[in-house]
Amino acid sequence: MSKGPSFIGKPRIIPKDGGALIVMECKVKSPTPPTAKWMKDGVPLQMGGLYHAIFTDLGDQTYLCQLEIRGPSLSDAGQYRCNLRNEQGETNANLALNFEEPDPNERQEKQEKKVRFDSFFF
Repeated sequence: MSKGPSFIGKPRIIPKDGGALIVMECKVKSPTPPTAKWMKDGVPLQMGGLYHAIFTDLGDQTYLCQLEIRGPSLSDAGQYRCNLRNEQGETNANLALNFEEPDPNERQEKQEKKVRFDSFFF
């Protein structure tokens, strides 16, 4: 019996390069390759420039869907959603991206963007 995509593990947000790159990722199991759409605050994201979507077939009906945010700023904070769909159904992951202001008492050259996030799926 065929079914829609289902998540393997919890979707996550990974800050890289001291916060210069944010990677959101969802891993799913699906009998056929799903399509992925990313949204921020309910609005579909336009890929290119700041946002880059990466979709990888890991084999064994497992797929990795990633969204890269390059050079994020405070305006990129918000509610992100990854919608994964195949012919039999769909699933969604919600990821909340928040930035913490740097401590003004820290030395300037040591400051990095601090990222806080929550994720859940349904």
